[in-house]
Order: sequence, then C-alpha cells, then structure tokens
Amino acid sequence: MGSGSSKRSSPTSASKPTKAVVEEPKSNTASFPKQVDDLNDLLNNTKLGADGNDNVAKETDGPSGNDDKMDAFLTEVPEPWLDILNEVADSELWPGGKRSERPEWQEFFTKADELAKSPKKELSLKTKTAIYSGELVIPDLPDMNKKVLVFVSSTFTDTKAERNNLMKDVYPYVREICRRLGLEFGTIDMRWGVTDEATKHHATVKMCVDEIQRCIKESCGPAFLCILSHKYGYRPIPATIEESEYEMILAYLINNNQDASLLKTFYRLDKNALEQEYVLRSMRDDEDKDQWWKDIEVIQEQIRQAAVECFHGKPDICSKYFVSVTEMEIQSGAFKNLDRDNQSCFMIRELRDIENKIHHHRRLRDMKGSEVDKDANERLQFLIQKKLPEKVRHENIHTFNYSYVNVKGGMQSVRQFCDQACRKIIGMIFDSFEKKGNIENDTDVVEIVQHLKLAEEKRRLFVGREKELTEIKRYFTGKTGGNKPLVISGSSGSGKTALMAVSAGKAKEIFKNSVVIVRFIGTTSQSGSVRSLLLSICKQIAHAYFQDVALIPDSTRELADYFRNALNNATKTTPLIIHLDSLDQLSSDDNGRKLDWLKLDANLPKHVKVVLSSLEADTLYVLQKHLPQENIVHVMKLLPGEGPEILQKMMKCKGRKITEPQMKLVMNAFLNTPLPLYLSLAADIASRLKSYDNIEADDISPTIKGMITILFERLENMFGKIFVQHALAYITASKHGLSQNELEDILSCDDVVLDSLFQYWTPPMRRMPPLLWTRVRHELGQYLSERGSDGVTVLTWFHRQFSETAKERYLNTSADSDMNHNAHSAIADYFDSKWVGGKEYISKGSKSKASVKPVVEDRGLPEQPLVYGNRVKGFQNINRRKIRELPYHLLKLGDMERFSKLFLDLKFVETKFEAGMGHEYYSELTDGAKIAKAGNLIRMVRFIGSNLSFLLREPLSIYQLASQQLEHHPARQQLTKLHEIPTTVIKNTTLSDDTSNEVCELTLQGHKESPLSCDFSPKGDKIVSTSTDGCLRIWDVLTGSEVAVYTSLPSSSVPDDKRTQMNMLVHSVNPCCFSRDGETIALGTEEAEIVLFDCDGTKLKSEPTENDRVTCIQFSPDNKSIATGFMNGKLYISKAETLEHCGTLQLEHEILDLDFSPDGDMLAVVCRTGLARIKTEPLTFDWFTRNMPGKGQRRNERRALRPELVLCGCYHPGGRRIMTGSADNHIGIWDASKGVCLQKLGEHPAWIWSIKITKDGTYMFSASSDRSIKLWKSTKEDVWEVVSTFYGHSHRVVCLAVDKNTESRLVSASLDCTLKVWDLNAMKQNTSKTEAVPVEADLHFNSLCISPSLLQIAKSNGWSRSCEIQSIDSVDDNDIGRTEDHHGFVKKAEFTSDGSKLLVLDHGHRGDYLAKSALQAKCVVYYAMDCTKLHELNVSDGGKDGPTAFSCSCSYIAVGTYLGKIWLFDINSYTPITSWKWEPNIVAVACSSEGGHVITAAGRECTVWKINGEKHSTVSELPEHDSNITTSMFSPNGHTFVTGTESGKIYVWNISDTSVILCQTLTSHTASIKDISFSKSGKHMISCGDLSARVWNVEDGCKLKGVYYAPVNCAVFKSEHEVLAGDAVGKLNCLCF
Repeated sequence: MGSGSSKRSSPTSASKPTKAVVEEPKSNTASFPKQVDDLNDLLNNTKLGADGNDNVAKETDGPSGNDDKMDAFLTEVPEPWLDILNEVADSELWPGGKRSERPEWQEFFTKADELAKSPKKELSLKTKTAIYSGELVIPDLPDMNKKVLVFVSSTFTDTKAERNNLMKDVYPYVREICRRLGLEFGTIDMRWGVTDEATKHHATVKMCVDEIQRCIKESCGPAFLCILSHKYGYRPIPATIEESEYEMILAYLINNNQDASLLKTFYRLDKNALEQEYVLRSMRDDEDKDQWWKDIEVIQEQIRQAAVECFHGKPDICSKYFVSVTEMEIQSGAFKNLDRDNQSCFMIRELRDIENKIHHHRRLRDMKGSEVDKDANERLQFLIQKKLPEKVRHENIHTFNYSYVNVKGGMQSVRQFCDQACRKIIGMIFDSFEKKGNIENDTDVVEIVQHLKLAEEKRRLFVGREKELTEIKRYFTGKTGGNKPLVISGSSGSGKTALMAVSAGKAKEIFKNSVVIVRFIGTTSQSGSVRSLLLSICKQIAHAYFQDVALIPDSTRELADYFRNALNNATKTTPLIIHLDSLDQLSSDDNGRKLDWLKLDANLPKHVKVVLSSLEADTLYVLQKHLPQENIVHVMKLLPGEGPEILQKMMKCKGRKITEPQMKLVMNAFLNTPLPLYLSLAADIASRLKSYDNIEADDISPTIKGMITILFERLENMFGKIFVQHALAYITASKHGLSQNELEDILSCDDVVLDSLFQYWTPPMRRMPPLLWTRVRHELGQYLSERGSDGVTVLTWFHRQFSETAKERYLNTSADSDMNHNAHSAIADYFDSKWVGGKEYISKGSKSKASVKPVVEDRGLPEQPLVYGNRVKGFQNINRRKIRELPYHLLKLGDMERFSKLFLDLKFVETKFEAGMGHEYYSELTDGAKIAKAGNLIRMVRFIGSNLSFLLREPLSIYQLASQQLEHHPARQQLTKLHEIPTTVIKNTTLSDDTSNEVCELTLQGHKESPLSCDFSPKGDKIVSTSTDGCLRIWDVLTGSEVAVYTSLPSSSVPDDKRTQMNMLVHSVNPCCFSRDGETIALGTEEAEIVLFDCDGTKLKSEPTENDRVTCIQFSPDNKSIATGFMNGKLYISKAETLEHCGTLQLEHEILDLDFSPDGDMLAVVCRTGLARIKTEPLTFDWFTRNMPGKGQRRNERRALRPELVLCGCYHPGGRRIMTGSADNHIGIWDASKGVCLQKLGEHPAWIWSIKITKDGTYMFSASSDRSIKLWKSTKEDVWEVVSTFYGHSHRVVCLAVDKNTESRLVSASLDCTLKVWDLNAMKQNTSKTEAVPVEADLHFNSLCISPSLLQIAKSNGWSRSCEIQSIDSVDDNDIGRTEDHHGFVKKAEFTSDGSKLLVLDHGHRGDYLAKSALQAKCVVYYAMDCTKLHELNVSDGGKDGPTAFSCSCSYIAVGTYLGKIWLFDINSYTPITSWKWEPNIVAVACSSEGGHVITAAGRECTVWKINGEKHSTVSELPEHDSNITTSMFSPNGHTFVTGTESGKIYVWNISDTSVILCQTLTSHTASIKDISFSKSGKHMISCGDLSARVWNVEDGCKLKGVYYAPVNCAVFKSEHEVLAGDAVGKLNCLCF
C-alpha cells in the first residue's frame, strides 16, 4: 500500500527507476487520431484542453461544450479510481487531529528545537570584512534567506487527493517545524485561482517558470516538489514564436498547400521585442470561447507538423512545441537546477489496473479521442524511466503503488503518500539547515546587508544624473564642501535614493580601501528611529575599525557622542564615507528629526565624508540652517531631452523597445512630471505595449500619483477589485510589511475577499488560492520590494509615493470608513491567533443570516506564540513578527483592552526585551498609557521606566522586579498568574503589603551622571532637568518618558573649585528653569552662556557673557526678566525675550542660589559668604548678612567650610520671610526686611540643599544629604513641624521643584542619577509605606556583619556615627548595644572568629568633605556582649597615618593604612605582631579564617601574602585588574578568594601556599562592587553593586542563581538560603531564595 519501497506496475518501472533502454519518442503527428465513433465524437466535443486533458486549468477552464451529455454518459460508465480519489480528497484522513498533535510526529519538533539551539556557523573573516567595509558586491556571502519556498508541480485533477491532503495536513505541520528553526515556509501551488482574465494573455507558463526560479533562488531548503502519475500533462501552444522560426513554419504550411490563415490571424509580429517575435493574440471578451479553442487546436497541429519537418535536426527547438507544462517545470526545477540534489523531490504514484477499462480512467490519463495519447504516454515513460534517474539522485525519487481499488485502501495509500512526503520535505529542510541554513543570526550583519542589497538594487535601475554625480565626485575629492556634510535634496520621485546608492558605489571606486556606510532610513526596522540608526552605524564603525563593540552605549545621547568620536577612527588609508538617505523618514522619537545628533555645527574629522538626503521637509530646513549653501545639491527635474534616452535605457533593461508614436505620447505626458520615478512608471506601461498596439492620451497620467493609480486600476481589473483592494490595504497598513505567508493567511480570514473569489468553485479548505497573490505580485514587479524584517522576508512598497497613494486609495477613512479599521483589525487578529482553529462563516447565499448557524471553517492558520518551541539552555526562538506588529495595530485600533492584556503580560515584556526591542516596548507602552490616561498602564510605564536599565541588560529581571512590587501592583499580580517562572525569584520577606497610595509616583532614569537642577512646567505636564553629564532632558510627567534631550551642554569639573579645600559641588551645573508661562526654558552653562530653549527642547537663542560658570537662574514673576548668578559672584539681570543685558551686581563670592520675591521687586541671593537681599530696580543691595565662624574651628577649616554656610534659599509666599538651608543641618527663617535670622529648624542630620514651599505657605519641603525629603507644616507664622520624612533616593537629594499648577506633585533630583516624582497629596496624608519608601527611617547602610553563631548582627548607618549590635531575631530593636559615637562614619564592622569581640573601622569622614579626613580614622575593638570599648589599634604613626581597611583571622587582625602600611595585631592582646610597607591607599584587606593568608588591595594592584607568625612572604602579585579594586573576601575554607572592582567584575581565584590561579571572572554586575559575602558553608556567595545584589552558586561553578534589584550596599547570609541585605535607603531586607 503506497510506500517508498513498493513496486511500480506496468507500464512503468519499480520505485528505483530501471536502467532499461528507453528511447525518447520522436516528434510526430501520429498522436492526432481521427474521430471514429459516436463515443469518440462525444469525448472530443467535450474539450478539456488542446490535448483533451483536464489539467489545462493551468491555462484556462477550457470551453464549455456538451457538458450535460458528458455528465449523463459518465453516470452510465463509472470511473472507479477517479471516484475513489475524489472521495479521498474530500475525506478526513486523520481523525486523531492535526499532524502536530499526533504523538508519532512530536520527535520532529524536538529535533527542530535541538537544531535551532545548535552552534551557528560563522561568516568567514573575508565576508565579514567586506560587509563591514560596505562592499556593494559581497564575495562568498552565504544564502541568508530565512525561508523555505516550495513550488508544487503536477497535473491537476488526477492528483487532487494528494494535493488536498498535503495542503490540509502536511504543509501546516512543516510550517510549524520551520518556525521553530526561525524559517518561513510557503508553497507555490498553481492549481487554484486561475481565472479567464488571468489566462487569456498566455502568461501562465512563463509565470510558472519564473516562480520556480524564485523558489530556487530564495529557498534555503527544498524548492521543487513534483507529483507524477499516469498523465504527461497539458502541452500548450507557444505564446510567442521567434520571427525566424515562425517564418519557417509559415513557409512550410504554404509550401504544403495548407491553409495558414488561422496562423496568420492568431499570431502578430511584435517589433517592440528586442528580438522581434510573433505573439499569440489574447482571447477577446466577445469571442466565442469554444470556437477559439477549436481554432487553437488546428493551429497547434499545424505548428507541430511543421516543427517536425523544419527542426528535425534541432531537437531542442522542436521539443518545445511538444513538451508539457509539467515537464517544463521539471526541467526548470530539477534538471537545470545545479542544487537539485538538495532542492528537488519527486513523488511517483502508480494506480493498480489503470491500463484496464481505459474509458473508466480517461480523466487520469492523457487521451486523444477514445484512446490513450500515445505520444504523451511515451514522453511520460521516457521522463520517468530515463530522464529522472539520470538527473535526480535515487534518494529524491519515491514511488507509491496504490494496490487496493476501494476507498479505504485509497485513504491508506494517500496517508502513506503524505507521511512520506512530509518526512522527505522535513528531512531536506533539516539537512539544508545543518549545511547552510544555520548561519549566525547576527542582527548587525543582517541590517548592513539589507541596506547594501538595496543599494545594489537601486544602482541597477539608475540612469542619468551626470551633473549631480559630478558634484558628488567633487565633494569626495575635496574640491567642494569642505569639512561639512553634503546634502542631496529634491522632490519625491526625483531619484534621490538611487542617486545615493550610486554615490555609495562611487565612493568605493574613488577610495579603494574605504569604509562605506549606507542606510536607507525607514526601510528596515532598525533604521526608523535615531537611536536604532545610530546604534547600527556605531556598531559597523566599531567592527570596521576593530574597536570593542561592547563599549558602545545604549542611550541616544551617549550614542550621538560615541558616533562623533567614532568618526575619528578614519585614516588616510582607510577613510570613512557615510550615506544617510531620507532623513525626513526618521521618526520623531528622541527628537531625531531635529538632527542634533549629527552635530552639524562641528567640523568633520579628516578623511570623513558624510552624504545626507532629505525631501523639502523640516529636516532639510535644519540642514540648510547649519550648512553652507554650496553643500546643498538640489536634484533638479529631468530635461526634456533626457527623457527619451532614459526611457529607452529602461526599456532595454526590460527587453523591450517602443515605437515612435508611442514614444511621443509618453514624452508629452513626461513633460508635466519630468522625474525618474515617473519615467519608471511610464516604462512599465510602455513595456506592455506591442508594436501594433494603439495608445491614447487617457492611458497615461501626467502625474506620478495618477500613474500609480492606473497601475492599481489595472490590477483590480485583472484580478478582481475586492481582492486587490484588500491585499494592498493590508500591506499598506502593516508596520514593516507582510510576508507572503502572512498576507495569504490574513486574506484567507477575509470572508469578503473569499466570497468574491469563490463564486463558481470551492477549494478543499476555505483559504485564498496562493496563485492569485503570486500573479498580483508578479504584475507589481519592482514596485513591491522584498526586505528583511525580524528574520522574515516581507513585502513593502518600493517608494513612499506608492505607500502614500495606496494609503489614500485603500485606507482613506473618508472614502471607506471601515477599511482602515478593518485592515488593522485583521492584522491584529492574525498575530493575536484569534482565528487559529477556524473562523465562523455564514454562506453569502444564505437568505437569512440570522437564522443560519455559522459554520467554523479551518483557515489553516498557524499559532502565533510569543516563542516557538521551548526554552532550551536559555535559548528562545522568538516570534519577532508578532511582538513587532501586534502592538502597532492594537494602538492603531485604540483597542486598549487587548493592548493592556498584552503589555501587562510579563512573558511578553521579557520576550520583547530579549528580542532587543526594549526601547520600542517602552515607547509603545507610553503611547498606550497616554490613550488610556489612567490605570494599570500608567503604573506599568512608571515601573518599566524605573527599571529600564535592568531590563535592557537582563530581560529575565522582569520576574524578579515584579516580585519586589507591592501586592496590588499590576506587575506583581501578573506574576501570581504564571504557572512557571523561567528564573529564580528572590523573595523579600520584609516587603510590606500595605496597599495605601504610592508616595513616589515615578522614577526618572536617563541621566548618566548626577542631575543637579530640575523644574516643573507651569502646567505641571513636563519636567526639565540638567546634569553633570552635559545634557538637558525634558520629561513627560504622566509616563516618565523623555520628550526631548539636548546633548551639547558643557560638562562640569570636579573638584568644584581649586580655591577651596572642599572636594564637592555646592552649586548646580548648567542650571535650568521654565518660564512662568511654560513656553520657554532658560539655562545657564558652565561656559557662562545664557541659553533659551522652547518647551520641546529646541534651542532658540543664546547670549555669552564674560563671567565664570552659571550657578543659578530664574524668571521673574512677571516673566519679563531673567536673573542669573555666576561662579565669580556676579548677578545678571537680562530681558527674558531677547536676553539683552539690563544690569550687573558684584557679590563677594560664588552665588549658590537665588529667588525672586512674590512681587518681583527683590531677590534673595545666597552666596558662599552669606545671604543678601537685592533690589531689582535698580540692581542694588538691600542688606547682606555674612557667615560667621563656628565655635572651636581652626582658621583653615573656617575658610573651607563654615557651619552657617547657606546652601539654598527661597522666599515664603507671603514675602515677609526668607527660608534657607545650611551646612549646619538647619533651616533658617529670616526676616526678609531686616536680614535677621529669627530661628532655626534642626530636624535633618545633614546638609540641606533645597527648600520649596507651597503657594499658600502651609507646607514646606526640604532635601538633604541624609537622602531624605522632609515635609513641614506651618500651624502659624514661623512655627513649623515635621509631618513626615520620606526616603527613596540612594544618595544626596540636591534639588526640589513643586508642580505650580495643581501642587499635587513634587520632583526631587539626587546624586543617585535619578529624579523622583512624589504624590504631594499622599505625602500630606503621611502614607509613606510604599515600595519607594522604607518602612523604617534609618539612614543608608554603611556596613553589615553577622556573628559566627549567626545569632547577632552588627550594622552601621550613614550619618549615625555608631555601630549597633542586635539579635538576629529582633533586628528592629536595639537589644544588645551601640558603640560610642565615633569621629566619623563607620565604614566596616566585623566579628572575631569566636564572636566575642567586634572590630569597627571609623574612617574619619563625618560629612565635612575635608581633604585628609582619613587621618582621623580609627580601628577599635569592642566587647560584643555590651559594646564596651576594649582597645584602639594604633596605626597612626604620630597622626601621619590612619587605617583604611582591616580583616580578622582566628589569630590576628590585619590592618591596611592610608600610607600603605600593613599591620598584624594579635587577636587577644592587640599587640603588634609585625608590619611592612606596601602600596598607599589600601582599600581592602582579607584574611583566610585559619590565618595562613592575607590579601591586600590598592588601586588595581592586589597581593597575596603568606603569614607564618611574625614572618610574611609574597605568594603572588596578581595581574592588574581591569579597574580599581573595591573589596575582597575569602571563602570559609580558605581555598578560594574573590576580588571585586569598580567596573563590576568579580575575579574568582584559587589559592595554595605557592600559587594563585584565576579560575573565573564574573561579569554580571556593570558597576562598582560594594560588598561580597559567603554563606557559612561556602556553597553560596552574594555580591552587591550596580543597584543589585546577586546570589551565586559556588558549587556549580559560580553560576548566577538569582538577582535582587535594589541599591543594596552590604549583605550577609543568615542561613544557607536566607540573606540580610542593607540598602542605600536604610532598609534591612530579609531575602530568601
């Protein structure tokens, strides 16, 4: 029953083709028998094709003859095999469900998953070098196609059963297999959908061959599947005959006295072909169809007779008049295919007893009258038995013997046929994937190749433009343009893109070893936004010039800076030429269209050329503003004389010519739109003209849009208006195009389309016939481009004019209110898997749809999971198409219900970030939140925005981050719904479940350095901030997204001022503020310049001054003036609109802050030496109060820092008081009229940097170095009390601003590089227990240690200057003791090995920021039971030195000092054992538990010492670390130690008495390591740094086990799976894993 090993019965051979000698049949006319009887007459009159074969459907439906007579005859003469196969074709052969659900077929999924994760083949160095250097023709570039495209060839009605079941059962399964491999699978099946309109031009055969060639070229697996049985197939009459051959045939007929009138009538000479030919005319609409076919049969017989006589010595010429379409396909798909062994497969079917009762099986054979067509049968036998074995390897030929002539047997045979076909196709896919398809999927390389291929494609179509090319060449050779970019501008359709492509090629010719970078903006998913564009370009430059790609930043601002620096890689021998086409196609994200990232005012480095192009749009206006006029090349319209020459060149490329009358008409229209795109469209029309065709003026439009419309109308007329409209609408509505499979699937769910197609026939399943779209695509030609998008080849418009015209025609809501919505809805439904398994359908013919129950019909759609297959060893095969397209269409629809469900799904978030689309996810989420305006989406925006840096680096962090939110948070709620989490989640058992309002609404992350200035817009919808990173950012308050970034501000210098001993900044850097109306932003720079921006971040004007750094700036209450303070003590007043200078006043010292009085008549000015009130008109002192020296301070200390140093000040809204914050930790209340300090408020333990008051004067907010914000309430004048204290920042809070509109929000800026937006209403209600605010109001953790018994902990917090010992079971209570007040903060504490003593390091610094504070440091030993002081270890060397690090072993204490001395003290007597000199500024010391080894670290140096009593020796001086060492630690057994660095790397070392070996480098952290600790068993390790704590499984090779995302400063193991973690906001967290 049908297997690959079954024998083939007579007349064909067994499954292995025989070696018997089979002669090729001679071409003759014996296969045209006379009609001999009534039955023969009946059969011959029922024409099924020129050869009497029903597979003529490839070309036509055939004439309608005596159909009723034939049907009656067939009911009397049964046809067993035809009946059997027809019934099998319509049967369900596999009741057990889809093939993908059957157990025996699951093994292929497993194999596919294994192949998908197998090591990828790397491109050769030669190929990569060519790609990175921008070679337009890349040598040895492997096939990077990610699709399997199979042409299915066979005769038609006789193989219906097999083809139907392949389509229903096999192809969907193969498609799923391919998806798991990252491939797209499709078939080209010419059986369905051929209409009269589509066939009457006789182009089907050519299209078959073209499609086969496309499959061979594009498929990375099998490309040709042929099913053969007992029919040779339809043998068409030639659509064209070469002129010389036609004349020989015509002469033969005339010479032999045959009537050649039909030949002359049906064939006409076309002189427009380059080689003139005779063309078979098309059937006219009003022509008798039956008579037309009768005439064709006569002509065919005449041609064949003549061919035998005229070309008997030329078999290749003669055979083309006899060969069937099926054999033509085999020749193209297999015989002429050099890769046929890997791309072609043959399935040969043998039906039992087919030779008997020939009339019963006539539809399964080639018939001529009542007999089998002898010539066709001989050709079939020769093909199967002779040609196939010679050309195709045995393994690719499978023969099936259908033995049982009944339905049950037929079903079994077809099942086996399909099973074998499935196995063979999958096997070929697997083999091909392993050999050549499993190429590294380097998205950077793929992106470059996409643009290089597009450049080469555009170059091939380019003609003319010699003038513009000359200008470009002059620029390249340095004759024009100087060191600025060159700009190509022109109208749409003028050929700018093609010109840019040619320019890139010219650059390669001129600069032989150059690196040419070309990007056609908007043509790929990575070239649409400035961030992704810059990232791609920077990576190519880095690869091309052998730079470290890992150093490329991620943010747009940093990318812009990196890009400018990367240009300096260019050299004389390897110059850099960059082409950026269509800047106007950039999205507005990150202000990309403002082109700040190009830094146009700066000169290009030597050996760098940049060519840009733009339409006449905002981008061109920016370019014109910044570049010389000579650098703008305008692409002009073509001259009248250029049109004919260019058109003829275009026609020649198409193999066509044009007559003079036709040329004249086209050129008359061309004069209206003399552009290359117009000529291309005109050439497309002209190429279809025969020399004898007439063309009217109405056939050609004078505009490009009109020409495109003509093209669309022609397609609609040829293939059906509804079908074409919907198909093109879907392509136009898509985000980045649709693949052919996607388009066919979407159309197959469009019942309006299917109803229009299925008027007269119904396919085996309700799907769109693939052939229909194949024909449309064929007709569109070059105007529909194929481009890569997320691993899939998609169809998208060749030019924006097509997109715009299609959008207006097919998605215009004013013309059709539903089509735009329906298009986006259909695409969204497809990617959302809405119709997988079937879609309901009510027949169009139903009279009452309300009374008819819908039928669910399977449309053959694949599932659209987020990930194909299962995660294998961390690998995921992501469905990039879904996660790219679905959000876009849901947003277009405004379907916020589905959008919210999708974007709250943590698996979707993880997948999107893992696919490298994190920024896109955040942007889409932000857009959705703006539409929704409230609810979970806004909270999700804030959650994602606050953790964006983590998610971009570690997509799996979404689950851990979600677990750290409060119970009512949407991310936490989504986490509880997951059945399986793909990573270890570390649980915080101390996380509060309080569901009260969140005080901290939003954390803004984007600044790479400390933001020191911020302000709310008057409307409260935006925040502006500036930072020491040299950029200004404008934020959307609702979502936290960046509205704009200005990146060209000067950066700050630290230390702040060489004239002071303070190593810190006490003023804002590039301070900024909004105007009172919110229309402008004022900013003062570090270069003493005053700058105005609009509210969107566009620079308006600037005014330089002859001063030193701007320190503060503010608009007057009437918005007419700007007050500016400078570093040199000068106060400026300028006009707000023009920046015209109005007045200057000199103060004694640096101005730190200023604030206008409510009426604007006065200014409160804070400078380093005091507080002043200054009149604004005229600018004069009203009073000045100087800072006084503090009691007990030495003179040099008073100069450096006085306790009364006022840092900030603001007016009380009543105007009678001035409030100040000072370095003495107090808020001062001053009488504004007298300059007298009335009282001080002393609730902060540290400096106060900013004060703000609400408009009604009731509430005041203060920000401090203690990392807190305090809320004060005034009960009466000058009486204030603290209502609440709020924590959330992990470093000093330096600036505050209140939402002036609603006073419902407060923004704070901190040295932790973040801004936080606070809910003032919640703050006033004292609802402080939120995820952003710690439950306890302790300060940041400095150190944390645990006793050896694991029963006590010792902890020190930031500003407390003490160390507390607490019981492990009651960490909230001070139940044991506290060390005495220290001079400075406690840097480290450690229990001795027996737990009886506690060592504490007071590192001398106490918040005064004085140099050499380390000399005040002390190392003190305390009794652990009651914190009694036992001893102070003396390492001071007479006050010249101080301790900086220490560690304990069981026998001694090791101490490292400021001057680099190492001391060993006896653990019991505290007497010095020994000491020796090493490197200064020792930062870390670690002792092994038994005392045999000591590690010391300073800078990047680290040495391991062997200790033996009083003796020490060097075991190893470790290789220099990549950055400064911050910490070190031994494992409990002493065999391993680790060192942590500022870069975030952790080095793991194995140690012995004689050597140290580096075993591993852990790179998970990205910033400085603050602390490392081991569990008591040594099985686990925890490291703290880069705002996270990471748990490592030491036993499993230091494999990362889990990450807790918070600013953890230090951590210790409470048990093997429990950790106590002290963070930067004062919380002690208990973490379990």
